[in-house]
Amino acid sequence: MSEANLILVINPGSTSTKIGLFKGIEEVKARELTHSPEELDKFSSNLEQLDFRLQKVMQALDEWQIKSSDLAAAIGRGNRGRRRHPCRAEHRELDDSRDRARTTGQTGRRLQRHRDQP
Repeated sequence: MSEANLILVINPGSTSTKIGLFKGIEEVKARELTHSPEELDKFSSNLEQLDFRLQKVMQALDEWQIKSSDLAAAIGRGNRGRRRHPCRAEHRELDDSRDRARTTGQTGRRLQRHRDQP
């Protein structure tokens, strides 16, 4: 499949890596790459799994006959890993979000969660 402007989306989970290939907003291919506990036990951190997971993703792309040059972008969903505390938004960002919520009437779980934090 030699198409330009494809977007690869990667979602690393605890025991799998989900990948999706998009053309615009249309998903053209998807796969869940599962990883056994034995495979993952070799690594002491999520960061150490990077090469292992990348190799699995590249194998899937090869099976789909996708070259890296066919990709306009590759994006990965965040994985908090073993952080001891969540990232916090700056006060200005929270104020901007609150102002936007007040003027549009829209609130969301993320905004509410930030409001509850000291």
